[in-house]
Amino acid sequence: MNRIITLFTAMAAMALVSCTPKTTGTDSVNSVKFNADGKFKIAQLTDTHLSWTEPDEYEKTYNQLCSILDNEKPDLVILTGDVVTGDGGGAEALDKFFSAIDDRKIPYIAVYGNHDRERDLSEWDLAEAFCKHPMSLNTMSGSYLDDVALPVMSSDGSKVAAVLYCIDSNDYTQVPEYYEYAWISHSQIEWYNNQSRAFAKANGNIPVPSYAFFHIPLIEFNHAYNLNCESGVRMEDECPGELNSGIFSAFVGNQDVHGVFCGHDHDNDYIASEGNVALVYGRFSGDHTTYTHLEKGIRIIELSEGDFGFHTWIRQRDLSAVADETFDPAIDYTLREAVPAEGKKHGLTRTRYDNVPSIEVMEEQGVKGATDVVAYPRSWGNLGTPNYGYTYDGYLSVPESGIWNICVQADNQIAVDIDDYSFTDQPGRSGWGKVRVNLEKGYHHVHIKLMSYSDNCYMKFMWYLQGEGDRYHEITPDYWYLK
Repeated sequence: MNRIITLFTAMAAMALVSCTPKTTGTDSVNSVKFNADGKFKIAQLTDTHLSWTEPDEYEKTYNQLCSILDNEKPDLVILTGDVVTGDGGGAEALDKFFSAIDDRKIPYIAVYGNHDRERDLSEWDLAEAFCKHPMSLNTMSGSYLDDVALPVMSSDGSKVAAVLYCIDSNDYTQVPEYYEYAWISHSQIEWYNNQSRAFAKANGNIPVPSYAFFHIPLIEFNHAYNLNCESGVRMEDECPGELNSGIFSAFVGNQDVHGVFCGHDHDNDYIASEGNVALVYGRFSGDHTTYTHLEKGIRIIELSEGDFGFHTWIRQRDLSAVADETFDPAIDYTLREAVPAEGKKHGLTRTRYDNVPSIEVMEEQGVKGATDVVAYPRSWGNLGTPNYGYTYDGYLSVPESGIWNICVQADNQIAVDIDDYSFTDQPGRSGWGKVRVNLEKGYHHVHIKLMSYSDNCYMKFMWYLQGEGDRYHEITPDYWYLK
């Protein structure tokens, strides 16, 4: 199993001057950064299948690389595996290909696919071929190619504005009960989790917009395609490893990776979404050294500083652009402190709505009914007969800045707004709705909408600070203040 390392530590990446550039020969590569216009462009090549023994196909792929790089002028090239194929000349094939990227002064990172290790190069020779070029951002430990967490600095160089995780998805399983392809290992997931938390901590406990690149797709791709395909084609079944080792759930849990880019299946180039994560195939970038039915090309990914989404298109070999798509997960972790009324009296304002069947109807009707006496969002009984709605409005006092996990338990339908962040859940009896938001220490406006479908309705709030595990604490009346 490959060893794993970060190209720059989170602490060093926070100060660009403290980063040690990788130096090879006469050139050096510094940490990459967003341009003055707040954009950062990535060219994703996948499954080039370079073969020195098939010179005609090699030259077509090489010329495609040069023409598309000259046309798009990306800030970074990422090769997501199956870079080489064939039985000989792997070193020469890689050397010429990477030299074309060097000549254009574009940094690059390459990860292995399942076929790369099958070629004529030893593990050490292959890693060395990936790392030795001046513009390479790859590193190696012993004979292993390292996974890379590449920080993309802000346009002014003051902080990490994005992180690119380039991970070896490994090749073939050694576990006979699981067929063919391997998976991203637990040690790699642990490495990613540590890096993700370090970058968030250095960013004021706010997740940093992040993107993952590797070769073999995740099991979640098939499910996402069937439910939420945004664009592109699927001309063959997905071929992930059969064992789900949990990297996708780690992405979701850390709430930083919202784009996953892979290759492997040559006749797929679709974009599908699973929750707030886009699952994306690159366009097959090789030639007829292996199977393909799609027009050859390179996926272009454009990031915008401060956003968790991306803009992408495919630049085909004839330089036409197709499959233009923008993915916007609408993530916002920048909620700010509000100020309660003078006097800071404990409590919440409660408003009752009569004869409304749902929260949606309650919202359409606007504010009606009389304001009751102060109430607390703990345990209530006898709130009314069915089809009565209530709103609760006030300020929540947050004792410490950080990522807070706020859980709402209720018998019936509930919707909660915290500052400008909304979440809605429809729990059954004793169901839980959960939201995770970054909150600064101080006061935050909370607006609660609750529907009662029975004579008795129960609701309470629990919370815990990210990093404290599952030690939930009840939000008692001392935390609530009148607006």
